[in-house]
Amino acid sequence: MINSPKSWQFNIEKSKEFLAKAERLSHFSLDLLHENRSIAKVLFELHKSVIHLIKAFLDLEQKQIKITNEPKKDIMAFFEKIAPKYLDKSQIKTLFSILTLTKKHKDSHLEFVKSEKFVIFSGKDYKTITKEHLNAMILAIKGSISRFPLKA
Repeated sequence: MINSPKSWQFNIEKSKEFLAKAERLSHFSLDLLHENRSIAKVLFELHKSVIHLIKAFLDLEQKQIKITNEPKKDIMAFFEKIAPKYLDKSQIKTLFSILTLTKKHKDSHLEFVKSEKFVIFSGKDYKTITKEHLNAMILAIKGSISRFPLKA
């Protein structure tokens, strides 16, 4: 997971890049064109942003946290040990929900858009995502990036 001594810089920049892409996609596809099928694409861009943000924090804290080559363990280490040091509970919850929703979407056999809601069926459960949910996710990621202790 660690690329170089300055890989946190690379990862924080990539996180910002994917966040900006998600914002543009959300604005043009959802706000201007009202193309609600793009909700999934925005969610995936937010997912990429969160993954790079987590990698940046893991790279920064590599002396305090043992980083493995198992992404699930590293992500759990981030949420259990690193995130509480830098982020508030609502930001942590939102970042975790983005990862969870993306996983549910990948595992889903059925999804559809109905009246400005993107519905994901996963097993016996279903989740809905709206434009408002995406906007809240974007704000949470922006806030999380702004709390990164070092500037790239």
